[in-house]
Amino acid sequence: MVCSLCGSRNQRSVRFCVACGHLLAQAPGGRESIVPKPRAPSAPPPAIAPMPVVELSNPAPAGTRTYICPKCRGLCEGPGPFCRFCGHSLTEAIASPAVAAPAPAVAVARSAVVGGTIPIPAPITVRYRLVLVARDGSEGASFVLGESADVGRSEGDIVIADDRYVSPRHARVALRGGAYFLRDLGSTNGVFVRIPFVGKLGEETVPEQPLADQELFLVGQQVLRFEVVKHADEGFGVASENGTLLFGTPAAPRYARITQRTVEGVVRDVFHVRKAEMVIGRESGDIVFTDDPFLSRRHAVLRVHGIDAASPSGPTFGLADLGSSNGTFLKIRDEVRLQRGTHFRIGQQLLRFDADPAGAGA
Repeated sequence: MVCSLCGSRNQRSVRFCVACGHLLAQAPGGRESIVPKPRAPSAPPPAIAPMPVVELSNPAPAGTRTYICPKCRGLCEGPGPFCRFCGHSLTEAIASPAVAAPAPAVAVARSAVVGGTIPIPAPITVRYRLVLVARDGSEGASFVLGESADVGRSEGDIVIADDRYVSPRHARVALRGGAYFLRDLGSTNGVFVRIPFVGKLGEETVPEQPLADQELFLVGQQVLRFEVVKHADEGFGVASENGTLLFGTPAAPRYARITQRTVEGVVRDVFHVRKAEMVIGRESGDIVFTDDPFLSRRHAVLRVHGIDAASPSGPTFGLADLGSSNGTFLKIRDEVRLQRGTHFRIGQQLLRFDADPAGAGA
């Protein structure tokens, strides 16, 4: 489609020329005309300066630059400095408040006709959102993020009314310093974030999340509490009666224990951590939950460090996922920085922090 004012070619789907902002002529029936609209002799067309050459300090691949028009808020792509929807100049475009990533380098247009430099607004890189994930892995509702968003059962910007495990105002996602942070708002059941997994076993080291006393974590449908064994619980020594030692199973060190927390609010089973690695799974491992279909065969591992070292602070502990299908989640105590693709649990809801598909990659 040819602009009748400057002669530039445009796609048929646009209403205004992306080169000069002129309203494109349309043929009868709503179809755009490719024939330039003639002008009256009394109104000669004004002289149009040639388009400036655009130089990018960080050139992006063709078709990936994205701008938001400050007038109509339309999403524009391509090198044209005018909005394809309303014809407004894009040189005054401002970044959307939903942009979390730092702004890329500003493009600079250099014109040989007028001289000097004309700053072109930086392209929008990505807009972030929260996505509800169903149990089958499909995507549910999506919520675009602004400066801040509260999630709750009856209060906040994102309301999940049908989940009674969600507190009235449960958690908050807030933008600060160019990044989004997630924190709990004193909810009853807390917020659980999926711990990372990098690469495949045997190829890269599985990242490990430090585990502290009284922390909760999720594997499948199991809510487990980690407790470090205190010195008073480490052992009672050898038992004897009237100077005779008693028979019994040989004593083993107990570094920590894992307890199940049920919906009744009581502890059901207790598992003692007695060696450097304890594997949790559905079919194979030291702690097995055969009736949990959401557990992988070998799901997660709890590691004990510093057993042999004479450390006054005692051993340290770590939790790592073993590449499970549904992941391992740790309850957060402080706010955590969200990265693209981060999954977290609020009540029975699984949410993913992700980017708007219309944006560029983060």
